[in-house]
Amino acid sequence: MQDSIKYNRLLDLAKAQPAILFDTEESNERAWLVPQLSVILDLVNNFAYQHDPRAPIKFTAPMTDGAVASKQVLKVMSEWLI
Repeated sequence: MQDSIKYNRLLDLAKAQPAILFDTEESNERAWLVPQLSVILDLVNNFAYQHDPRAPIKFTAPMTDGAVASKQVLKVMSEWLI
């Protein structure tokens, strides 16, 4: 029970934090400011795929707030993650 409370608190904290992603390919440099939770969801999906290529990728529903969408998916995944 305590772990899920901590997990939800971390999701709430990360929801308000942006992350900057850089593409450093020569002559195609660019950067994106994205919600930190979107990056975390991508990392979780990558981790799951690395351990089992048949693992289903969890996508978010289209929303104007990517952090809220990612938080919803990560909360559903919490039983697997904690």
